This record gives sequence, C-alpha cells and structure tokens, in this order.
Amino acid sequence: MAAPYIWKGMNKTRMRSMTYCDACMGGFVMLIQFSVVITYFSIVTPYLYTLSKTASLIIGLLFAVLMYLGIVSYQGVFWMDPGTQSRMWTEAKNQEVETRTMIFRREFEESERRRASQVNYGTPEIPIITQRPIPSADLDEEPLNLISSQDSDTSLLLRERLPDHTTIQPTMLLAPPYTMGRVARFLGYSFCEKCQSVRPDRAHHCSICKRCIMRMDHHCPFTGNCVGQFNHKHFILFLIYTDAAAVIYIILGILSVIHFLMGDPSTIRVSAVFVLIICIIVLALALAAAMMLCTHCFYCFSNLTTLDDDDRQTKQTFKRSNKMASAATIFGNTRKNWWNPIYMPDINEDELYCAAKLNQQPLFN
Repeated sequence: MAAPYIWKGMNKTRMRSMTYCDACMGGFVMLIQFSVVITYFSIVTPYLYTLSKTASLIIGLLFAVLMYLGIVSYQGVFWMDPGTQSRMWTEAKNQEVETRTMIFRREFEESERRRASQVNYGTPEIPIITQRPIPSADLDEEPLNLISSQDSDTSLLLRERLPDHTTIQPTMLLAPPYTMGRVARFLGYSFCEKCQSVRPDRAHHCSICKRCIMRMDHHCPFTGNCVGQFNHKHFILFLIYTDAAAVIYIILGILSVIHFLMGDPSTIRVSAVFVLIICIIVLALALAAAMMLCTHCFYCFSNLTTLDDDDRQTKQTFKRSNKMASAATIFGNTRKNWWNPIYMPDINEDELYCAAKLNQQPLFN
C-alpha cells in the first residue's frame, strides 16, 4: 500500500511497511474521525447556527482546523518508520565489535600459551575473577566477569585499544567466553541479543515489530506501529489536537441533543441518538487520550520515555532539568514547527546515536 508523502524534511525510506491488521486498525480509527466530522457539520452546526451565525462560523472553523491537524498527526504516527537505525552506523559498530572480539580471543590464547610455557619457571599468577556490573549493560542481565591483573601481558596489549568513552579501567579485562554481546557491553555499547547487533543508546527491541527501535517509547495498538524517535512528535500532537477537538464536539453535541429532547418528542430524530452515541465514544477515547497526554508531556519535558522511566540507570543518565531542551529532542530544534505535524523534527545526529559521527577515523587499520 502506497504511503502519502506529505511530510516536509522526511526521506521516503522513513515510510514503514504494514500488515493487513495494521490497515484494519487504522481504518477503524479513521472511521471514528470521519464520523465525528460528518455528524458535527451535519447535525451540530445547524443547531449552533440557529443560536449565533458568527459563533457557528468561528467554532466550526476552529473544529475543522483541529480535526485536520489531528488526522495528519495520526497519519504521521501510522505511516512513519518509528526509528530504524542507520545501516552505515550499524555496520561500522558491528565491524568494530567483531574486530575487538577477535583481538580478545587471540590475545587470550597467546596469554594462555605464555602462562603454560612459564610453568617450569614457577607457578603462574592466577588472575582474580571479580563481578562488576557494566554501566551500559541491561539491568536484567548478569554482571560480566572481569579479570583484574595489573601486570598481565594482555592488559598491556589492550591498554591503547580501549575507546575513550568507556568507563572501564584498561587494567580490567573481560573474562571468557568472548561473544559479541559481552564484548560490546564491555566497550560501552548497547547490544541486542535478538538482533545480534550493536544498537544506539536508548534503543529497544520490539517483540511485535521484530526489530530495534531508536528511543522507543511503546508499541501503539491503535496504529499498529511503535512510537519512537521519528514519530513521537506526531503522537503527542495527535493527543493534543484530538483532545481539543473532542472537547468542542462533546460540549456542542450534548447541547444539540438536549435541544432535541426538550422539543416535541415526536420530532426526535435518529440523528440525535447517533450524535449521543458518538459523544459517548468520543468521551471515553478523550479521557484515555488525556491521561496519556499528561504522562507523555511529563516525559517530553524530562527527556525520558516510558521505557526509560522503568530503567533507573537510564533515567539518571538522560533526565534533563531544561524543559525546552528536553522537548527539542522530540520536536526538533526549530521551535516554530513544533505545532505543525507536516514538518519532521530536525534532530542532530549526536542526539540520535549519542556516539561519534559516521565519518570518524577507524580504530583499527
């Protein structure tokens, strides 16, 4: 199914693929949206027109703008890829971790051979195995075994190969087995065991989408899509515009129904009952959207996500006190486009990957 290409500043590769279940859920939400629009302008507007022509025109125009912005915001959440990481970045980091894994294995084997050859000269020093958690490791994983040896030959070989951003001392060596996941976490990277790939900080694996999502917040069942780095702005705008339009519709819809009920009972129309049913549905959805909006506004101005709030270490690392700077990580650096769902958020590369740029010099030749 072709996706509408209406968003400014977005690459066409950011469009996601969807299943028939996703299309059915999106069609259901669109049906509710268009039902609200049709009943408002066909039933509510004539009632409001009898009271005040000017108010009918102004409120009708405001309602139409809010519904348009809400529909475009929903389409942004529905169609956009939530946060697939760059293939160049992934391949570069995976190659670096693979190279370092091979070095760990080779130097460990050389160290074992030297240790075995020194048996005739005395009992070799036995390294001390310690348990120390790695800051970048997931909380549900066991701490990595590290070998502490100040005079180890392997530590001398690795002293200059550890990255600058790692918090591990060069004299702390990783104990075998040397797998990509353990080496990646030892070097300070986040690693997905299901994808078997290095991933950016704050990225999480979605069991429904079957891939890792950058700055993932949650998987939205009403869109069949994850809410991540590239569509979190549209999700928040969808909640804002939907709640604002729902307030106008519910108030005027209930007033129009009361107007029909206070008249002649024989003139009660089926349309009034239909408006009342739509008002009840909209009220239930608006309350749920309002609660989600309050939660996401708090996360937005704190530079957090729903998953970050459950991770104490990530919460302490990325939480900010500057509310505008925190909101810029979702809505972009151009504040005049924050309210407009047509514009994609312009976010710096460092904000996306929290790492060195793609054109950095290779660590190993």
